[in-house]
Amino acid sequence: YQYVGTFGELPLYLENAEVGYSALNMLFSAILDFPYYIFFGILTALTWGIYLASSYRYQFLLPWILFFTICNGFLFWSFNGIRQSLAIVIFLFSIKYIIERKFLLYILALVVASLFHTSVLLLLPVYFFIQIGFNHKF
Repeated sequence: YQYVGTFGELPLYLENAEVGYSALNMLFSAILDFPYYIFFGILTALTWGIYLASSYRYQFLLPWILFFTICNGFLFWSFNGIRQSLAIVIFLFSIKYIIERKFLLYILALVVASLFHTSVLLLLPVYFFIQIGFNHKF
């Protein structure tokens, strides 16, 4: 419920949130004058769209991915941790750049994810794990 209370409180809330979330908040509340439930619905659709797009590569696992997403609570948690879940799914999408060894695209994805939650920058060293003998047979 904290997100509902801060929706539209732009001068106060912009100081305490990441730039990407604050910009979207400003866009939807001040410029487009949408109610908070439309804002959260669009963010949820964006989160799950990116999640499914990152899972598309592993279509044969999609039923299992959806099963574990629901069973481990990520589905319901993503409605509460909007900023965190958006950053997580952007990172999941960027895993393909690790596998393809496209460092600049990986950095770009992490920068975009950090606009919603800065803790995702801690995942920068993950790219270098592939350099020390990452096993591709799984």
